[in-house]
Amino acid sequence: MKKQIISAVVLAGMVIGSTSAFASRARQNVMGTDATGIVNAGAMHYDTMYNIFYNPAYVNDFKNWAIIEKGAAGAAGLTNEGGFVASMMNFNVGLFMNRFDAFAKPTNSASPAFATGVRPLDLIVGGDQGVKWGLGLTYANEKGNGAGVGTAGSDQSNLTARAGISINNFDPFVSYRIIGKDKPAGAAPAEVKNKDMTIGLRYHYGEWTPYAAYRTGKSETATAVPAVQGKFTGMLLGVGRDTKLGEGARLVYGVAYGRTASKDLAATTPVSKSTATIMPINMALEGDVASWITLRAGMRYDLMNKLSGNTVAASTGGGTQAGTVSARIGATIHANKFDFDWAFGQGTAAGNTDTDTFGIDGGTFTNASLSYKW
Repeated sequence: MKKQIISAVVLAGMVIGSTSAFASRARQNVMGTDATGIVNAGAMHYDTMYNIFYNPAYVNDFKNWAIIEKGAAGAAGLTNEGGFVASMMNFNVGLFMNRFDAFAKPTNSASPAFATGVRPLDLIVGGDQGVKWGLGLTYANEKGNGAGVGTAGSDQSNLTARAGISINNFDPFVSYRIIGKDKPAGAAPAEVKNKDMTIGLRYHYGEWTPYAAYRTGKSETATAVPAVQGKFTGMLLGVGRDTKLGEGARLVYGVAYGRTASKDLAATTPVSKSTATIMPINMALEGDVASWITLRAGMRYDLMNKLSGNTVAASTGGGTQAGTVSARIGATIHANKFDFDWAFGQGTAAGNTDTDTFGIDGGTFTNASLSYKW
């Protein structure tokens, strides 16, 4: 009898945990991410289905879902994206369209000027043969026309490959930009090659998740002196906790340390340098106030936010930055296997989740998504 009770409790915990882990952008923007730009998309300090974009092995944990998001970038602008993951035979396959941060570089990294392309496309495949594994590809291309896209005559191509596994609570991952071509417009343009690599590891220890990631990138032009025009490095260390407070209530919090350093080697002597150090604390509270609705709130506080280097102009202001102290509110409406997530905001052209007040107006649903799980 005791074994049956324990099994039932464990099963219930697994169901609750797996359900809450399906986090849309609308939900993530409230709950917070590590906000250092070392890892693009997802969150390191808690589980979310968008973590498949840095460790594709998670596609085996978050499968059979589809989502469409509106205003995914939050206060940064209105960005629409969506996709799905489905099980096919012994594999799990995902296709995602227009992920806005697919090729984003680290926060406060002035160089290199990485090409990003438009309308990025993600393809992910994974399986579980005793060890959960996953592979991912992200592609974006841009041919400038001087009007709607880029500079006329420019040509950009980007392809990043990712791989990851999940075994014995260890989740290592790696990504590498296979193609990073940026050909500026002109009669005899010098083609710039962008290189970018990230390695990282998460470990699950009960409610706790320590993690680490390292990223390095550079841009180089064969005809220029020096050939390497710019480069950056970034590191991220942190730990998060996801704990149940009571029936239908949970608390997620984490602290991270991130540091990025960039150099613009094409600049005149001395070499232009900048370093950004940030230590964000994220805390989120979530509760099922009824069977059909979940309310949540999240807060971020920068314990440290410092910018230094000889590229920091007096008007920009080096040293301690104002940083970010945000408090956001959101909710999810549940109906059968559908979830409608949103983050409260204010009615501005770009959408804003960080205003001091919010109301029932044109920007109430600053971020919104509809997802279905089967």
